[in-house]
Amino acid sequence: QKRTVQSTTPAMAIIGDAGLTGPDLDHLRDSIQAEKINSLILTGDNLYFGSYAWTWDNWKRSGFKFDVVTIGNHHKGYENEIKYFGMGGEYYSVIKNGARFIVLNSDNQSNLDAQFSWLQLELNKATESLIFLVYHHPTFSSGSDDNWKQREQFQLRMREVFKSGLAKKISAVLLGHAHISAIFNFGSIPAIVSGSGREVLKANAVYYTENEVQVKTRYLAPQAQHWAALKISDNAQEAQIQFIRVSDQLITCSAIISHGEITLEANCSN
Repeated sequence: QKRTVQSTTPAMAIIGDAGLTGPDLDHLRDSIQAEKINSLILTGDNLYFGSYAWTWDNWKRSGFKFDVVTIGNHHKGYENEIKYFGMGGEYYSVIKNGARFIVLNSDNQSNLDAQFSWLQLELNKATESLIFLVYHHPTFSSGSDDNWKQREQFQLRMREVFKSGLAKKISAVLLGHAHISAIFNFGSIPAIVSGSGREVLKANAVYYTENEVQVKTRYLAPQAQHWAALKISDNAQEAQIQFIRVSDQLITCSAIISHGEITLEANCSN
């Protein structure tokens, strides 16, 4: 039976690897506007060439807000990115629509002790029902050309978090980098990859165990430009994810996240 969350708050759009200008990015922006959404979650690679102003000022003029932003491996310096998007730092925590978003910088391998000590404290004190980790590089290989060892030390630390008692507090992780749109389980944790902002790469479904964590593709979008809408319920107890195809606004997959569980609707079967 098809479900939806009860929400009077507009959804947030999750887009990644979108730091360019051009027709494809114009179409992406138009697609999000067609759903009357202006709140953005950027999952990294927010600037490939040029300047932040040249790339993103048109989005600002269209009324978009950069509510949650993480740093990828394509940028013009951490401080420049933090300043332009008004981020709380390389890593920070913010509450939106009653859910907590804990943002990390998977690109920086030099401050891992500080990041993960802070993450442990942040998870320990967080009381929200919905807690999302947001960073750029997937912690496990996701069936495309991405390789988790590109940021090996960050990912080894994150894998330990996934195996720890803190994992039960994580509702899902929101990721980019792989240039696909997909849902995975990283052990017990749902992983939403929304990285097809500017291009879409071929990928295959995966099912394997690594570092004692079972990795499984739950949904892999058709090889076409997508973005993901995140709608948080009015009581902030659950959230709905919808992958939307840019070319025709078709919802190709809907899923409900609740307390770390993810339930996929029938339209995800392809």
